[in-house]
Amino acid sequence: MKDITRTSQPGPIPDDEAQAMATAVITLFDRWNLSPAQRSIVLGGIQQTTLDRWRRGEFNPITQELATRLSLLMGIHKALRTLFLDDKRAYAWVSTPNANFEERPPIDTLMDGDIEGLAQIRSYLDAALVAK
Repeated sequence: MKDITRTSQPGPIPDDEAQAMATAVITLFDRWNLSPAQRSIVLGGIQQTTLDRWRRGEFNPITQELATRLSLLMGIHKALRTLFLDDKRAYAWVSTPNANFEERPPIDTLMDGDIEGLAQIRSYLDAALVAK
């Protein structure tokens, strides 16, 4: 009988994809003006030394959870770039108080540190795209 637990698990993220996502997220965080502590929290507690290595172009294999976080961040970025024609507004959105988040900026939800916060922001923006 075939062992389906091995084949049903997602495979490792190819190094080139992990590097591309990590590089893009570093740039996105720069544009969002996130502090080093905020960057770490949004990425699930990643160490500052890892972020420093990414900035230097040095990468290690990433976990499936980190890949999911990076993917959600890329989706958030894409949605914001689609919703806002002005780049400054798109990048400022994450730190601007929002009535749909109890007048808190979306970064507060991202700073909860759990992956559900990232998914919530992504779902909100996806719904905004559909309504547009």
